[in-house]
Amino acid sequence: MNIFSNFLKERWFEISILSLGITSFLFVLNLDYFFPAYSLAKEYTITTLTTIPLFFITIINLYWGVIKHRKTLEKALFDNIQSLEKAILDQKSTIIREYVSGFHTNEFLQRIYFDLVYSYSDTIYDKLVDDPIYKTDPPPIRPCFPDSAQTPELRDIGSRYYHPNFFQFSLEEKKLDSLLGFFDVVAYQYVKELISLEDIVGTVGYYLEIINTRKASNEYLNLIDREWEKTDYGKSGAKKPYTYLRILLKALADEKQKVAKEIKDEKLKAAQKSENAKTKRDEIRTGIS
Repeated sequence: MNIFSNFLKERWFEISILSLGITSFLFVLNLDYFFPAYSLAKEYTITTLTTIPLFFITIINLYWGVIKHRKTLEKALFDNIQSLEKAILDQKSTIIREYVSGFHTNEFLQRIYFDLVYSYSDTIYDKLVDDPIYKTDPPPIRPCFPDSAQTPELRDIGSRYYHPNFFQFSLEEKKLDSLLGFFDVVAYQYVKELISLEDIVGTVGYYLEIINTRKASNEYLNLIDREWEKTDYGKSGAKKPYTYLRILLKALADEKQKVAKEIKDEKLKAAQKSENAKTKRDEIRTGIS
């Protein structure tokens, strides 16, 4: 019973077509019996009896052909969709890699990086934040750039050393945001898996390492983390600036620790192997003696 039920479920279309065809054929064949007062030309009746079965046979053959090649068609369609998706993804990845690599030839961003990150050493930063002007009560009006902190020489507006808590509304803040915004876009593509961590490390990894370790730029990011929720934007639920950049910087730091551990483990293995070889040589010499 179950076999018959399964057969009906699997072959319902063929059975329906076949039943309809037989019924139509028998109906036409006995048309004179059903309608004795209505007669058809003999030629028409023969044509009808021939055409109807052929029509239903054609439908069944077409259906069986589709069923027979369905898996092949589905696989071809699936492969085409996958190929198209891969081509689109590859094209996006190429564009993104070119965008990231473009940082090296972008003079505007390179200048910002040099003035506000690379040349702003931790020694200069420690001296600047210790300036008495930043410890007054009430605090100084922002932006505040004391001349005494611009060591080793006075710097032009837009490239001055800054205190992360007291340089808001300045050209320096605007420029630093441009630099961090660029890398936040890179980080967004990383989070969306359109570019790999390996590609980032190979192109701009060094720059991100400096941004993440310099006290000034890192403290600016920390300031945003601390203060964002207090702002009207933060209270409205807007996404915190540089959220993706933070994710990328953490991933880079984790990768750095992982590589350092692997190097350390390899050195330990090499040292242990060397020690074992030395011990074996000593045992051989002792045996000879």
